[in-house]
Amino acid sequence: MPQNNDAIAVMLLCCRMSATRQELFEPLSAPEYHDLAQTLQNKLNAAPGWLFGRDISELMRELDVSEQEAHRLVVLMERMVSLSYELDYYDQYGIEVVTYVDKPYPASLKRRLGLNAPPVIYVCGNMSLFRDPVLSFAGSIPGEERTERETCVLADRATESGTVFASGATSGLDQIAEFRLFENGGRLIAWLPGGMIETLGREGLSDLLRDRRAVACSIVHPGAAVQSQNARARSKCLYATGTVSYVLGCEHKRGDTWDGAWEALRNRYTERMYC
Repeated sequence: MPQNNDAIAVMLLCCRMSATRQELFEPLSAPEYHDLAQTLQNKLNAAPGWLFGRDISELMRELDVSEQEAHRLVVLMERMVSLSYELDYYDQYGIEVVTYVDKPYPASLKRRLGLNAPPVIYVCGNMSLFRDPVLSFAGSIPGEERTERETCVLADRATESGTVFASGATSGLDQIAEFRLFENGGRLIAWLPGGMIETLGREGLSDLLRDRRAVACSIVHPGAAVQSQNARARSKCLYATGTVSYVLGCEHKRGDTWDGAWEALRNRYTERMYC
C-alpha cells in the first residue's frame, strides 16, 4: 500500500518496532494519538506529517507540550530506519500497516470507537470486506454439541445472505466457523489478539486468505504473543466492525467473553447484539 507522509508519521508515533524489546519511549496509545492529531488540527491546521524535522523547542512552542513530551515525540519520529526494517519484515508474510489516515481504514471503527480507535492496524488479506454488512461473532471454547451446531448455522446464514462473518479467531468455535466458511464460500474478518504471524498459516484461515475471502487484522505487533489484555482490546474492534453482533456460549457474568460483550453494549460499539 502506498504510504504518504501522514501515514508514515502515524506509524512512527504509534507502532512498536519490536514485539519484545523495550524502547526508550512508549509509542502513543490510541487516546494520546487522537489528542495529538486534534491539537495539530486545531492549533496549526496540520496533519501528523507536520511533525517531520521538528525539534524539541519548536514542538513545545507550537503544540504547548512539556519538554519531556516534546522529547518523546522527537525520538519516536526519528525511528525511520527501524520502521523500514519492520515494514520489510511484515512484507515477507503479506502483512501491511493501515493507519487511521489511510482511506482503507474501516469507517465503522472511527464512528463507534472514537478516541479508542486504533491508530494502526496490521492487516493481511482483502480489506474491501469491511465495506459489506458484517456479523460479529464472539464464542467461548465449545463445550456442547449445540453451540458448535449453532456456530455452523450462523456461518451458513451469513454466507447465504452475503454477510461477512467476523470473529475473534481464537476460540474453538471461531475455528469451527472458519472451516464452515471455507467449505461453503463464506467470507471472514479475523481480529487476532496477537500471534499474527503464526496464525496466518493456520488451516482454514490460510485457505480463506489464499482465496481472497478473508482479512486477518491485529492491533498489536505481528510478532507479539497472545495476551489477555490484547484480547480485550481487540474485542472492541470486533464488535465495532459488525452491523450486528452475536455472542454464543459465554457464562452469565463470567469470563472475557461476557466482559467484552457487556463493554460493547455499555459503550454502544455495536448496533444490535444477540446472546
